[in-house]
Amino acid sequence: MDDFIHWLSVLGGLHDVTVRSLSWDSVLKELRLELTDIYIDLEDRPEYPGEVSGSLIFSDVVEVSMSFECLREMWIHECICSTNQSPTVEITFIDGGSITVQFNSISFPKLLIP
Repeated sequence: MDDFIHWLSVLGGLHDVTVRSLSWDSVLKELRLELTDIYIDLEDRPEYPGEVSGSLIFSDVVEVSMSFECLREMWIHECICSTNQSPTVEITFIDGGSITVQFNSISFPKLLIP
């Protein structure tokens, strides 16, 4: 989980990243978020590698709750990971709403910058 927390810190908590799509697989207990330009927070900096999309895949999900307006784009305000009892990620959106996921495993794109 430390790798994911570091990944989030490098990417500015995914601030201004857009969730392009999300899907839930009830058999696998897997939530997938397709993200656009995961490096957008670095856009005005020399280390910005250009637009790179990626996916967050939460596996063996224990609990998920979502609240957002479907008529708006889902721009992320921040993404916070806590590991108190079991790993939990809370994603809040600029226009309001959130997704909270409690899970046992997560996959995320490899960083292109240190």
